[in-house]
Amino acid sequence: MNKLQYDGNTIYIRDAIACSLSNLGAQEAVPVFIDLIKNPENIKNIAPLILYLSDLDCKEYYTYFVGLICRSDFHIRCMCQIILEKYSEKVSKELRGESLRILRNNISIVNSQAPGFYIKPIDVELINQMQFISYGMILLS
Repeated sequence: MNKLQYDGNTIYIRDAIACSLSNLGAQEAVPVFIDLIKNPENIKNIAPLILYLSDLDCKEYYTYFVGLICRSDFHIRCMCQIILEKYSEKVSKELRGESLRILRNNISIVNSQAPGFYIKPIDVELINQMQFISYGMILLS
């Protein structure tokens, strides 16, 4: 499956395989899913992979998904939020602390990029990013 990169011809096959592995509970597929998600060539179509991964035990990658919430687009944030909600009570104290640090650092960065509400037009994407990061912080607090 790690040979199936995003090229338009194989994306549906890759997603069908990922869905099947997820439905079968193929835990050994988790590292392959993570490799595919991390591959920059797949960036335009990782939301389905994250969704299928959410049905498997992927809590050891929790902080990676926290990071994706901070730097990805809306659809990817939504899929990562599923994983954050699923494991927020189950991750170790160390992972919770590390995740909160990531979120706090990123909310500071996003806040510094936010325009003055009365001076410049509001950036909807920036506001959305702040909402997801804030929600993550609430989940972990």
